Amino acid sequence: MPHPVSAPGPSLRFPHPLTLLVGCLLVAAALTWVLPAGQFQRREDPVTGRSVAVAGTYAPVEAQPVGPLEALVAIPRGMAEAASIIFFVFLVGAGFTVVERTGALGQLVNWLAGRLSGRGLLVIPIAGLAFGAGGVFIQMQEELIAFVPVLLLLTHRLGFNPLTAVAMSLGASAIGASFSFINPFQVGIAQKVAGLELLSGQG
Repeated sequence: MPHPVSAPGPSLRFPHPLTLLVGCLLVAAALTWVLPAGQFQRREDPVTGRSVAVAGTYAPVEAQPVGPLEALVAIPRGMAEAASIIFFVFLVGAGFTVVERTGALGQLVNWLAGRLSGRGLLVIPIAGLAFGAGGVFIQMQEELIAFVPVLLLLTHRLGFNPLTAVAMSLGASAIGASFSFINPFQVGIAQKVAGLELLSGQG
């Protein structure tokens, strides 16, 4: 007699990023009711013009707990203050999506596989430079997901293992992003937060 097949249980799903952000905001607001409040004395840095904390001047102050309504109002207020950064990220992502949807990148990889047949070693520096440039200009990380099938097919056709595909894409992009001085995300946003002139690191 066949045994009845039990229905699969509900699978765990990672929360949506917006859910995580709102959750972190609410936790931070709740901690204002628990943690003691304090602040540093501040002075203006003559080099950068920023207001910086003075070491050794921390002192407790009267607590000002944040209520649920104030925490929710902080979301649109923060978006308004960081509007230039938010829309800049949207525009960069939209531009990359348009290029990806045209299929031009996939056709380029297929063309490389055909042209470099028998000279497979050349694809590693060429792809590495291309993805490294992507890391320099747009900090290409999650965008590489779209290239995974194409890169695996390319490296397989050229006789390389999957680790080679990871090294010449994610590895090259990470190195490019690490040494970039014009990266709009980790450099541009950091300079915006630090109060420095945008892309001032390029000299």
